[in-house]
Amino acid sequence: MDVRITSSEQELLALFDSWRDLHLRIGRSFFNDPAFFMAWWDIKGREGNRVLHVATGWNEGRLVALAPLVVARRYGLRILEWGGANVFDYNDMLLEDHAGCEAMWHGIRASKGYDVGFIRGMEANSTCYGALRGIGRPLRNNTIYRINLEGPCGAAWHAEALSPSKRKALRRQERQIHTKGAFSFHVHGTGPAPPVVISALIRQKAAWSSYNQKQGLFDDPSSAAALLESMAEVAAGLGTMHLSWICSGDEILAVHFGFIYQNVLYYYMPSYHLDWAAYSPGKILLIKLIEWCVDHSLSAFDFMKGDDPYKASLANASKELWDFTFAGTPGGWLAELGGRKLYRRRAASNAPLASEANVARFEPVA
Repeated sequence: MDVRITSSEQELLALFDSWRDLHLRIGRSFFNDPAFFMAWWDIKGREGNRVLHVATGWNEGRLVALAPLVVARRYGLRILEWGGANVFDYNDMLLEDHAGCEAMWHGIRASKGYDVGFIRGMEANSTCYGALRGIGRPLRNNTIYRINLEGPCGAAWHAEALSPSKRKALRRQERQIHTKGAFSFHVHGTGPAPPVVISALIRQKAAWSSYNQKQGLFDDPSSAAALLESMAEVAAGLGTMHLSWICSGDEILAVHFGFIYQNVLYYYMPSYHLDWAAYSPGKILLIKLIEWCVDHSLSAFDFMKGDDPYKASLANASKELWDFTFAGTPGGWLAELGGRKLYRRRAASNAPLASEANVARFEPVA
């Protein structure tokens, strides 16, 4: 396999069709489609002096492997990481033949232009996991929760999964919302996203992030809005977008922007109106959404990143995602060693790292 590094936008654009074909054949995550990468790169990727470091593998002139990597500057270091690492979950290498995985990662590690590799979110059965254990060291792991859906209908799941007291509380809160204006639950999955719903999602997330002093994507609300609108457009074009919301009259109380891929709903970005928090609109929408998935014969509901207690309480399955590091220079080796010590201290005190996945995207449901 001939391993190459693509570092120019012109070369990246020339790769688009081959990348798309490779993803359609073997992709395991919708985020690996090149349109998502390009949407992120155009709006957020160029910030912070990032440079492209997309690794490609070729066999007799055919693209057979691709790792969508970039190099970002942080703490005076050049950090090699997934493109959109703080925005996309479940990143992985696209690889036509898994026998070439080690060659790809050895080629990536030997490439120049970075000090430390920080590769996040590797599932144990992912393409990259085994090869990364050979060239790097696991730094930390995160638990991802999931509901494997069974049962004849959403109402049956509701009755089995929730305690009588929780069912009673949800009915009471829904009645209280209805007294303010007719309660309604909406789902949109085909065609462009309704602008009014995307706007409500962005307002609610920005307000929640500010109120709770959470750093991340919504530190710059206008940039976050542009990125989410672009992601919604990409997902609608690919047929993977799933948008749901609840209303009291004409007022949108809670929104979820997610994806359906390979018959699984991915719970990507929930929001709720702070003024209605006492009525638990986020929780009501979540339960309605799971019921909808059962009624429409989806196989699973994936909570994605963020190990919030409410996810664990509803889940019947879980998996671990691992982050790996490896050094690209002697200075990077020293930084990697120091970073591991810092992580151990932060982990002991439960303090977040500055490079954590985007914490403002996750929230307890209210």
